[in-house]
Amino acid sequence: MNRAEKRRNKKLAAKAAKVSKPVEATAPMALEQQQTLTIQQALDLGLQHQKAGDLPKAESICKQILQAEPNQPVALHLLGVISHQSGNSDVAVDLITKAISFQYDYAEAFGNLGQIMKNLGEPIPARLGFLISYFKTLGGFNSSQEKLVNVTGEPIPLLTSGFLHWFETINWSHLSFLELGSGNSTLYFSRHFKFVSSFESNQNWYQKLGPMLPKNVNYKYANPILLALKNENLKNHDVILIDAGENRAKIARVISETDFTGLIFFDNAEWYRHGVSILTKAGYTEIPFFGIKPVTNYVSCTSILVKPDSIAKWFTSDWLRQPALSTTLMYNSWDDENEDEGK
Repeated sequence: MNRAEKRRNKKLAAKAAKVSKPVEATAPMALEQQQTLTIQQALDLGLQHQKAGDLPKAESICKQILQAEPNQPVALHLLGVISHQSGNSDVAVDLITKAISFQYDYAEAFGNLGQIMKNLGEPIPARLGFLISYFKTLGGFNSSQEKLVNVTGEPIPLLTSGFLHWFETINWSHLSFLELGSGNSTLYFSRHFKFVSSFESNQNWYQKLGPMLPKNVNYKYANPILLALKNENLKNHDVILIDAGENRAKIARVISETDFTGLIFFDNAEWYRHGVSILTKAGYTEIPFFGIKPVTNYVSCTSILVKPDSIAKWFTSDWLRQPALSTTLMYNSWDDENEDEGK
């Protein structure tokens, strides 16, 4: 797992849930005297006014809270509800959607969003049900930051849904894989590749994960990973995953200066555009797979980097499998060259 991304997510969650920063309670907050409230106290007061039907006072409180904490999900949700009650349902949808983006398990906000959109005449209930089902297939309901698993409980990597959908269409069982940065991805890729070599720079994580790995994984402690990579013969590997918790631009530079002709997986490519550009300038073509991950609240990218003359080797029409919830047709006349359209 990418621990840098994990730390970033925890910081965002802590910021969104923060309740201790004071809010200056001034008119029109209906208090006899000015006083300083915590975020939670201000939220409680705003909710009291909203339930009492005093929407202007409730709205004022929410806006003051958001001045102190712009990403406070409860205040965003309450302000959205107030907007809907005031006849501004389009604004309500935007506010509640933003609240959910900062607290993705906010059940009340999901419920209110669905009801408001239904009232607006948006045909979303069935589509929302499908999206929930799709998210479930990705492991979104049974994963946590500490334990990423798919819907059947098997370990999965913190890589984008689009990438994993493509990855599982291909048979990798005869190939060798080099992983720069270990985690759930090590367990996952060991099920797909014949051999896995994995470098890890965190001693505690190395000791924790080691006993869990199968026999086809050669697990090495390397701190820094960059130095181990310089001493590694990349000709022994068909695929490299760049997911290390250290300078990825330097890792990309080392790989670019070798004659490696295999495939490179580069996670969070949207955050490492310089590192990706080092590889593209060395002759690789980037194929980005944007998508979502079970425990993040944003769209991210896992990119593939491949030499143009070997694209056909990796991208074939002979799929091993298709993603859950995808469909096939027993017969498609529009895909039949022998179809007589005149009949």
